[in-house]
Amino acid sequence: MRSGFVRGMFHVKHQHSIHDINTDTAPAPRSRATRMRLVAAVAGAALFLGGCAGVAKPLGWAAPVIANEAVLVQVAPGQIALLDPTTGNAAWRFPQEKDAANPFYATPLIEGSTVYLAGYGGLVRRLDISGGAPVQVWQVQLEHRVVATPVVDGDTLLVPTEHGGIERLNLDSGNRGEPILTDESRVWGAPAFSNGILYLGDLDRGVTLAIDPSTGQELWSQSFVGASAADLVVANGLLYVPSFDRSLHALDIGNGGAERWTFQGDGWFMGAPVVQGDTLYVATMRGTVYALDAVTGTQRWAQTVEGAEYRTTPVVANASLVAIDRKGLITALDLSTGAPIWTTTIENVEFNAHATVRGTDIFLVTSQHDVLRVDAANTGAVQRLTVSD
Repeated sequence: MRSGFVRGMFHVKHQHSIHDINTDTAPAPRSRATRMRLVAAVAGAALFLGGCAGVAKPLGWAAPVIANEAVLVQVAPGQIALLDPTTGNAAWRFPQEKDAANPFYATPLIEGSTVYLAGYGGLVRRLDISGGAPVQVWQVQLEHRVVATPVVDGDTLLVPTEHGGIERLNLDSGNRGEPILTDESRVWGAPAFSNGILYLGDLDRGVTLAIDPSTGQELWSQSFVGASAADLVVANGLLYVPSFDRSLHALDIGNGGAERWTFQGDGWFMGAPVVQGDTLYVATMRGTVYALDAVTGTQRWAQTVEGAEYRTTPVVANASLVAIDRKGLITALDLSTGAPIWTTTIENVEFNAHATVRGTDIFLVTSQHDVLRVDAANTGAVQRLTVSD
């Protein structure tokens, strides 16, 4: 076992708040738009309060990002740091002080030596990290809040906002182009971007859109999917949309978004699916992980972890599927059968941010911005990284 690692024992804790809402609130019929909007509004409020650990001001739940041999992670509200993945030593921080008005829900984007940051308060920045310490190239203050991770399209940064629009910022200058206006529905999940087309879901109306960002033209829309706060994924010619209607929807992107198949789960889907070859893995907020045929939606296996609540996307590490529960129960499952391989419990944490993988190491950040490394090759041994300059 590596120095500094401790191994947790299997421990189950009963979850409240969102888990209870998920259990007791039946999905609204798709034809009753008013009830769907009400369910989505309740879901949004509950998720936001849960993600912010019950406090009034947001803290951010951006996922860590691998940057060459280092890890870029939010270490305080609105402040990122480039960390040594073994020691936790910070090569730099940006900005020098935390920015409570702009915590990061959107994952930082790294393009070579450039980093794009989109803060919750609408402050978008471009950093140049080619010289080691970050240098701000430009910043733009938007009028609306940002939760969803932006997308790079050629020379343009596409930034979805909570107001429902998509801001277009020039990568070189930060100059704002004409925004793409959809409606006033909140966009929380990261859009999918494939072959020049942007695919967007929303938290309020339950509408999924395909947009040509070069013209702003709506190519198609589908309103049967249901409200979603999850990141969208494109693979196998399909758009996968996890939804609060307790279903994972697979839409045919080449056929006007027609529904190819729907898989009904035992609870809300908030984390994005993971596609590995012809298999898709996805988890619900009631603690069940499913393996499906990615093309047909046929279930291959299901594994329920008692007491777990999965808000985040599972990851593949060391040839296993690793699911991270909101309260720190981490379970590795066999990719072929779903059989548990190992479990680890991290006490006194809350996970709302998606994990990231480097080799056999899984990097996690808590809602209080503690950084942890889980060794998938060592039965889930855990190291808390002490962030220091």
